[in-house]
Amino acid sequence: MNYKLTILSAVLGGLALAWAVAGLVGRDGTVRNREVFTEMQYSVAAESQGVNEHLPGGLVEQPPAEGTKYRGQKHYALPAVKWDKLSPEDLARAKNNTGPYAMASQEVRDADAVKGEALFAKACQSCHGAAGALGAPVEKFYPGIANLQTAAAKAYSDGELFHIITHGVRNMPGHASILKTDERWKVILYLRKVQGVKP
Repeated sequence: MNYKLTILSAVLGGLALAWAVAGLVGRDGTVRNREVFTEMQYSVAAESQGVNEHLPGGLVEQPPAEGTKYRGQKHYALPAVKWDKLSPEDLARAKNNTGPYAMASQEVRDADAVKGEALFAKACQSCHGAAGALGAPVEKFYPGIANLQTAAAKAYSDGELFHIITHGVRNMPGHASILKTDERWKVILYLRKVQGVKP
């Protein structure tokens, strides 16, 4: 009896496997799948990066919903406004915000400062110039770009710099969408290195 059940199971299993493989191999991606629940509602299919008149701005690609955070993003408690728009209480909180490098070893700081230099070159150098000392071509079109090598720039705390990079200040836009949280701290670490200021 067991022998017959084994053969029957093998035959049925083989047929099921053959049916599944045939379904995958012979599937036409342009044809809708077989339907089980026919009372479902359908929406118009849209190609990525295409145009869709039913969506805001007429584009398929939409910005993430407000408050969306990328995976691994850390919470930042201060208001999402430019540094010069913070209340005195929030300015004090930003000033006292300490970065992850205050207790880090010199080896960790050196390694992350190298990463920070590459990030600075990618996101900051086009406006602030090499090592933040100005001289970038953009400067002639946007006067007032900060020289990050001045005593005034060196006087900012790491927390203040973090808020400025995150949300911007005056004409400078925030870079939270360009640099992740840990990348912003690496930029600050590199900036402190070229400024000669201990983080």
